[in-house]
Amino acid sequence: MEFLFRYTYTDTDDSLFEPVIYLGNTYRILQIADKVDEYTVGVDCTWNPMVRWLYNNVHLGVEGVLSADTSTAEGSDRIEHENMLGVRIIFKF
Repeated sequence: MEFLFRYTYTDTDDSLFEPVIYLGNTYRILQIADKVDEYTVGVDCTWNPMVRWLYNNVHLGVEGVLSADTSTAEGSDRIEHENMLGVRIIFKF
């Protein structure tokens, strides 16, 4: 059994988050997500030489990103974090 911990900090250029005008419409692809802290915790379990299980939990800490609320183009609620659980099963044959 193996354990994983990873930390990543991303600081992107603010110009990536400026509105884009396309065919007369204004779009915001991302907004206020220029600084992101990412924490990953994982476990790798080897049952036998032919089967492996991998579990990863990823936590993104952001500074006030707008949610993907479909009622407006920009979203309405601010979120502070996102979580993802990933599971992989590897079979060798």
